[in-house]
Amino acid sequence: MNVEEKIEPALSVLELSDPFHMCSVAMRFGLVPPAVETARVLEIGCGSGGSILPIASLLPDAKIVGIASDPHDVVAAKAIAEKMGVKNAHFWQLDWSELGPHLGEYDYIVCHDLFTRIESHLQREILSAISSLLTPSGVAYLSYDVKPGFDVRKMLANFISKKAAHFTKLGDRFSWKMEALFVLDELAKECKELDLLRHDPVYSNADDVLTSWMHAESVPLLFTDFARMLADHNLQFIGESDFFVREDLSPLILGSMSRTELERDRVRAEQYEDFVRCRASRRSLVCHSGLPLTLPDVRRLTATAGAYSSDSLTA
Repeated sequence: MNVEEKIEPALSVLELSDPFHMCSVAMRFGLVPPAVETARVLEIGCGSGGSILPIASLLPDAKIVGIASDPHDVVAAKAIAEKMGVKNAHFWQLDWSELGPHLGEYDYIVCHDLFTRIESHLQREILSAISSLLTPSGVAYLSYDVKPGFDVRKMLANFISKKAAHFTKLGDRFSWKMEALFVLDELAKECKELDLLRHDPVYSNADDVLTSWMHAESVPLLFTDFARMLADHNLQFIGESDFFVREDLSPLILGSMSRTELERDRVRAEQYEDFVRCRASRRSLVCHSGLPLTLPDVRRLTATAGAYSSDSLTA
């Protein structure tokens, strides 16, 4: 049995950043996002189009744009789009400092696995671009690494890798890594609030999981810092994109803060949740700060969360 079978997230990255899913989560917070079928969708940091091309193929009446900083990625994405017969996807090569209103307006904007791997001034450039490019009722998706879980997970990954290096046989080394991850997974099951071990299904073995955990180039944020950056760019936090597959806030937080307190100071509640869950990463939905949000009753929604899978949303 490989690690992917033992440590598996509820939804993949592609599902969590799917405009249908983004729209559905935003609606639960009282928003009325643009229609997905004819939406204008932008991905900042699209790579070779692996995330955005499936969206383009499913939404032939939508306008899809992917931006990459590497010209080789743009060439690859265009070649794949041509091979797939996708006509409504366009790819541009731009530096992150070149993003701006001249690119038009977009109903849904996706920026995955990039934000905490670039310098702080470029983070501000991306948030400024999202603020200027997002339509008034649009929704953006940002994934990023957060403290304290990222630092703890990185420390565990380094410890496991160094300990495994003492084995002379490659097979014994790999087996020990898998066993160590299995033990951590069992611990996470006992501590149901722990978000420490979540990873994307693309990582299919122990070495891939440990490599994904270490991410030496990433500089994690505190959620309070992220929320402050959003406010500086006239943006606000809606909720986590995996809202439907787990409670939006920990029962510990729900038990310690009244609903009024949660609505008044969600940033403090979310930051507390990161410490309670030892969360390592977030997949947050954001919108313009002027839009009124309604905090859902997560106790009631938890019972029906299974009904809101990506399959049901795209059927």
